[in-house]
Amino acid sequence: MTMSSDPEQPLASDGPLTTPGATEDDDSEDLLSPSPASSDTASILSQESAVSERAPSSTKSLEASTIEYIFENDRQYCNETYHMPNDEAEQTRLNILHQLYLLVQDGKFTLAPLTLTRPQATSSSRLSYPSTASSSSRIPRLRILDIGTGPADWAIAMAEQYPAAEVVATDISPALHPESIPSNLFLEIDDATLEWTFAEQFDLIHIRNMADSFPDWPFIFREAYKHLRPGGYIEVCDHAGLESLAALLPNSYISIYTAATQSAAECAGMYSNLPTEKSVAGSAGPAGGSRGPAKGGTLAHLHPHVLEAAGFKNVHVTKLHVPLGTWPKDEQRPDPRRLAMGKMWLIVVLEGLEASSLRRLTRELAWTVDAVRDLCEKTREEIMACHETKRCETEFRAVVAQKPEL
Repeated sequence: MTMSSDPEQPLASDGPLTTPGATEDDDSEDLLSPSPASSDTASILSQESAVSERAPSSTKSLEASTIEYIFENDRQYCNETYHMPNDEAEQTRLNILHQLYLLVQDGKFTLAPLTLTRPQATSSSRLSYPSTASSSSRIPRLRILDIGTGPADWAIAMAEQYPAAEVVATDISPALHPESIPSNLFLEIDDATLEWTFAEQFDLIHIRNMADSFPDWPFIFREAYKHLRPGGYIEVCDHAGLESLAALLPNSYISIYTAATQSAAECAGMYSNLPTEKSVAGSAGPAGGSRGPAKGGTLAHLHPHVLEAAGFKNVHVTKLHVPLGTWPKDEQRPDPRRLAMGKMWLIVVLEGLEASSLRRLTRELAWTVDAVRDLCEKTREEIMACHETKRCETEFRAVVAQKPEL
């Protein structure tokens, strides 16, 4: 992994933020368990151990037994419009992606300096949400919001790291929500593309892995700004896709897949009101490899100008470059962490090929289901054939910005 930050000193939260139960001596092999979705990923993870189980501390705060899901082309979706599935295979993929984010950020759950924003109450104080006490009588608490929480891995980790905080996590679907969560975590069904209606403001609003899920990112940032306390922080994390590998293999199914999914996202209204992402195509990676350009807009919502237009100040950008595949094993001094990251990212990519493209390509570009699955299979075969030798990296980017103090 290589890291860069603008400004030079990246923000970091106080104290080591590690996976619950982990220590500095833990091996990276202990981070994840094999995905049941394919034999490829099972093979890649054959030497990996299971993810540490979380000890439940309460039942979840949301009952969703009345919600009906859409079953389409052998995948489950939360509604008729959102393009990503919410089935078990997708939950496993997101679980692994969460572990990858922890690894590339050195175990930190957040890069925002939370302790600078608001004093925390003692954990012995009783939590309730929504709060019934008047704002003048309540003990000030750290309040954290996670938008698009999915399986709620990040929200659970933050609730455990900050037991005196109130952590609220929202998603348009509860299908991926776990059955047991910490007592200070509150899960809600909510659509972030509509006006936000939270009664109280937050100290931190966190959004991750939602790059092509919101057609109007300026609206999202304006709503986040309104719902942050003065001095509070927003943190947005996302990653590019297969653009770097497509740059190395221009006449490939990988490049066809990349162009098709980008076109379908644009047809769905993504990126239309964002600045063009000006990455340097084919910029040199390690040992002559490539990091390639960001997809035309994939990371454009993380441009500082977009957050500044919403009113945010002190915008810090941290760029993390993650290897795709197992090629780091052949470096002069192999780094076990880079190799683990390469394996994990490879699995996330392989398991996400169909999930990211099936609904978009069939609906926006009128592809047949068989054509999409054929492209995904050929793309998978190319990735499996080259991931040990093609030295490419994918950009993971984290942006932290602050709402000005009064």
